[in-house]
Amino acid sequence: MNPLTNQQVPMLRNYFLIAIRHLRRERLYASINVLGLSIGIGSCLLIFLLLQHENSYDDFHERADQLFQVSMINYVPTLDGRNDEPEIGPLVPMGTPEAMADEMPAISRATSMNSRRATVLKGNEPIRELVNYVTPDFLEMFSFPIKDGHRDALTQKTDVVISETIAEKYFEGRDPLDQTMEFIIGGRSSLFTVKAVMADPPTNTNLDFGILLPLQATPYYEEEITNWNNSNTFVLVETEEPMSAEALNQQMQSFYDQHWQSRNDVTRENLGMSDTSALGALMATPLTQLHLSPETGWWGTMNPQYGKILAAIAMLILFIAIINYITLAMARANKRMREVGVRKVLGAHSQQVVGQLLGEAILMTFLALILATAWVELSLPYFSEVLGSGVSLSLFDQPVLLLWMTAGGLAIGLLSGVYPALFMARFNPAGILKGQQQLKVRTGLTRVLVVLQYSLTLFLIVSSLLMNRQMRYISEKDLGYNQDQVVVISTHVGWDDEGERLYQHLKGQLADNPDIHAISATSLSFGHGWSRFASNFEGKSFYAYAFRVDPNYIPSLEINLKAGENFLPDRMVKTGEVIINESLAKQLGEDDPVGKNLPIFGEEPGPVVRGVVEDYHIFSLDQKIEPVVLHMDSSLEKLNFVYFKVAADQQAETVAAIKSVYLDFKHDAPFEHFYLDEDLARQYESHQKRSQLMQIATSLAILIACMGLFALASLSAVNRTREIGIRKVFGADLTRLLLMLNREIVLLALVAFAIGAPAAAYFMQDWLEQFVYHVDLESGLFVTAFMIGVGLALATVSYQVIRVALTRPSEALRHE
Repeated sequence: MNPLTNQQVPMLRNYFLIAIRHLRRERLYASINVLGLSIGIGSCLLIFLLLQHENSYDDFHERADQLFQVSMINYVPTLDGRNDEPEIGPLVPMGTPEAMADEMPAISRATSMNSRRATVLKGNEPIRELVNYVTPDFLEMFSFPIKDGHRDALTQKTDVVISETIAEKYFEGRDPLDQTMEFIIGGRSSLFTVKAVMADPPTNTNLDFGILLPLQATPYYEEEITNWNNSNTFVLVETEEPMSAEALNQQMQSFYDQHWQSRNDVTRENLGMSDTSALGALMATPLTQLHLSPETGWWGTMNPQYGKILAAIAMLILFIAIINYITLAMARANKRMREVGVRKVLGAHSQQVVGQLLGEAILMTFLALILATAWVELSLPYFSEVLGSGVSLSLFDQPVLLLWMTAGGLAIGLLSGVYPALFMARFNPAGILKGQQQLKVRTGLTRVLVVLQYSLTLFLIVSSLLMNRQMRYISEKDLGYNQDQVVVISTHVGWDDEGERLYQHLKGQLADNPDIHAISATSLSFGHGWSRFASNFEGKSFYAYAFRVDPNYIPSLEINLKAGENFLPDRMVKTGEVIINESLAKQLGEDDPVGKNLPIFGEEPGPVVRGVVEDYHIFSLDQKIEPVVLHMDSSLEKLNFVYFKVAADQQAETVAAIKSVYLDFKHDAPFEHFYLDEDLARQYESHQKRSQLMQIATSLAILIACMGLFALASLSAVNRTREIGIRKVFGADLTRLLLMLNREIVLLALVAFAIGAPAAAYFMQDWLEQFVYHVDLESGLFVTAFMIGVGLALATVSYQVIRVALTRPSEALRHE
């Protein structure tokens, strides 16, 4: 590459000074261009950082290509013995990892990750913590840095490994190694010795943890380790050598058949299914792909489609910003005609004019790049919170990315400025200086581009409005029970009757509290786990979800009893009676099931159906209403949650009263409570986040589209200045001129609506179908979107329209 000559250096300096002078003179248009380009560039940078983070999960492990997560596939039987769509869940029986490591040659190590809540004592203060019960292989399989201690920890039943955050929380700067921590697990107090302190897990891992305990410390370990009918453990495996998930799945099929064949044979016989009917399988997912595999049911996963959608929107916003730059440059070209003519008369070649104008475009692009970098750095924490991704990245931590940004800025500047530069370099200097050359910019291509970008904007407006309407529908829909003003507390008990005693204590002490209208209890609160069984009834197969409740459960939640009676009051023992919902009655084919025996949990003939309640939602509105059995058998399930229906006022005082009575009974567990309606709303957090992202994308697209319309109005004003002057000479008033100049904008908005609205209806109908219960596509929604779109378009171009319409005719015709 030849070095710059002595003549070229001052020439480039002059180009730079001229560019700065021009930008200062045209502040408004320079600001619009820089802002538009910064939004486009910043959107791409932001989405790149987020997607880079999402795609980097667990790729830092030394043997990342040999690590897999194992899920269970279950086929739910239906009434006529066929199989429904398979359910995939991340939980498998507790004995699976040890059996896999022993019986499958392809697997070198396997570990559980059994996540449960436990109480940790800090002095006399009980604190609830999420504890992960793992095998010793966990520390060998994964490359999490150990700050203190050794990787051979967890070999003893009383070992514990903690993160740096937990170490600081409980030891406050003291050396935690070989110190003891007291845990209350399953109602029993146990001491564990800290054998290692690990670095806090990075944000890009599926294996978030703070406390690791040996698997043997799991409550009821001896019973569960041999129970192949209860899936309650997450499992991860390491293969002897890198292999595909498909190959591992084939090997796991024989393992599945060996351990589940006998149980499945009994199930097929009981349900009258053929011997070849599939009832389940195991599925391996590479650990590095787990975060983008929501079908596994693993917590915190992300649908990869959303990443693709965000990337497409970001690229489109950048493309629209570039088009806006070109349009604005063409609109302002007439103001630079004399400058170009003078430069050519003084000896400047067309190449030099092109170089000057390209230099301005590149300078403006780099100003936009600087602005984009600033707002991306500032907005990363917000987007991290919206996405729930925990992104802690920075542009300045990635020098390679900074180099690519520089190259990208140069490319964007060249792409933005090349057409306007070539267009203006063709001006005839003599014609310009004599006033003989007129500038007439063709707007056909610009109209097409504006229609496309506004079509996308209307698409996003419709989608955003529909998402908001669906979220409002979810929050307002009748769930079949009254969740308002219900305070829920956990009993923090294991598999014993302490929950029953705590419940009776709370009822006895709080029965006379005027601010507590009802007290009830259940084994599982909505969204906090489920228990399902399959059986047959008079030769018909059925399945149902079972909940242990007390007699106050139905009236306190205001569940409508359709037939029969509620459980007898003040009875908390096995009654030999159950209450079912309408869906289960329909599944059984019974118009009046009251008085019938229902075999559940292998019992024959089974308890008697005492009543039938109206269907209510036990899961989110993503799923249909399921068959439900309510029972009071304490030998099957324990009471884990207590519901308090409280008065709307004095809530803080009421919760304080509940806490006081709770702590009188339980000193070894913290008081934790939540409101049922708020807890149910958390089921839709992922949808809410997507709705927020759509609103952000819609806002950015609207801003860019408005810039495009502003540019189009500028271009139209340049081309129609003479026409407007003539019309005003012949008496046209401001109103007529406004109608004339706005007609094109309205027509373009109509064309854009005709493209964007049907596309939004098509794609959003597919989005709505993920909800079993959803709003309908109504014409009013599209009318609202159109009015918003046209209103924004007219508001955007009003400045240019009014400015040109108010121009004196003599000014418009001076050079004609």
